[in-house]
Parts: sequence; C-alpha cells; structure tokens
Amino acid sequence: MPLDMISIETFMQHYGKALVTGDASEISACFAIPALVLHDGGANAVRNRNEMVAAFRGIAEGYRRQGLSQMLATVNRAAVISAELTEIDVTWAGIRVDGSATGHREQYRYLLRDTGNGPMIQVVINLPS
Repeated sequence: MPLDMISIETFMQHYGKALVTGDASEISACFAIPALVLHDGGANAVRNRNEMVAAFRGIAEGYRRQGLSQMLATVNRAAVISAELTEIDVTWAGIRVDGSATGHREQYRYLLRDTGNGPMIQVVINLPS
C-alpha cells in the first residue's frame, strides 16, 4: 500500500529533528541501505550504515553556525511510483530558537521506500534553491 501524507510528513519532521540535533545514528536509521545521494557535483552511493553515519557527522554543527535550531519540512509534492516507492519534493526552512525564520531554505527530492514499518529514504537529490 502506498505511503500516505501523514506518514510522509511525520517521517520528514523526525528526519529534520535528527539532522539538527546531529544524531548521526538516528539520521542513518532514516535511510534504506544501499542509498544514493545525487547532487550537481556527482553522486555518492552509501553501501552501509557506517558510511551513512560518517557522511552526516558534523552536520548539526554546521546548522548551529547558521543559527538554526530546527529544520521544518514542507512536502510540496508526492507521487506514488509503486506500492513501495513514493517520490516527494521537500522544502526545508531553517528556524531559530525563538521560532523565527532564518531565511535558510533547502530543496530536495526524495525517493522513499515503504519498508512495512514506515518510510525510509532510498535516494536524495539536492535541488537548486
């Protein structure tokens, strides 16, 4: 059965919290392995959890340097590809401790896999902002 929007949005908020807190293990747990990260500079295939944890180590410090305490996800589009796969476009907005917007925005496309226990990220594509 395809993923519903409530499951997708709940998952993305959980993922955003893990990103900002810098919990590399929790971030890694949001990914189906193997995973693929695509960006203008190329592609990174992630073959195991240790590679995923290493890839996200230090991300929270970068967010803190930018004054971010939260990254809020807005799911702009969801397209069911199959019973297990859903493609989504997400805009992330940075939020300060006081709840005000920082102006920091990022856009990504994700291919989510329904594992039976909820969504996991299989592919990430960094989109131009």
